Amino acid sequence: MNGFLAPSPEEKFKERPEFELENIRKNTMIGTPEEIIPRIQYYQELGVDEFSFWCDNSLPHAEKKKSLELFIKHVVPAFR
Repeated sequence: MNGFLAPSPEEKFKERPEFELENIRKNTMIGTPEEIIPRIQYYQELGVDEFSFWCDNSLPHAEKKKSLELFIKHVVPAFR
């Protein structure tokens, strides 16, 4: 026992459209800073003024750290 949940079997998600790749891409902010900045700007134009950065996923710590560093270095300055 290591404290982590076992991965869910893929067949569990076959009948769940919210987990289809296209829907995941549409409903989350996954991409390069160049892809993310205009998406956040779109929401900003709608009046949204707060965003949460969440990367608590199955990626290794080093990858999560890299994502946060990219966000801080390239995305945050676009909104100052």
